[in-house]
Amino acid sequence: MFGLASLELTAFLSGVFFFLWLTKQDFIQKKSNLNMLLIALLLSGYGKLLVIPVVIWEHDDSPLYINLIKFFVLASNAQAVRVVLNSSRKFALAVISVGWMVERFTAYIFQHLKWST
Repeated sequence: MFGLASLELTAFLSGVFFFLWLTKQDFIQKKSNLNMLLIALLLSGYGKLLVIPVVIWEHDDSPLYINLIKFFVLASNAQAVRVVLNSSRKFALAVISVGWMVERFTAYIFQHLKWST
């Protein structure tokens, strides 16, 4: 489970940085900008800690809470991108959407691929 979560985070960040590489090459060329964006994205994912109480106090509405937490984390990520890049809301949402789609695609592949050894 920890391996899949690490893979999802790596895929998300890869999707975000790849999309930025395609659209804002002047931003990507500075290493300090990349570090600042990476730190901002990692810190804006603090909402993932809210999953711990959901797991501890398991209710019938747990899937709803988990989806709300995912939405909160994505909104926090979009705000972090918007602040660091000083960009519009639409561009920040596009960046986060691409990262999220890459993350979901990677999770889908690894969950539905049965490793036959």
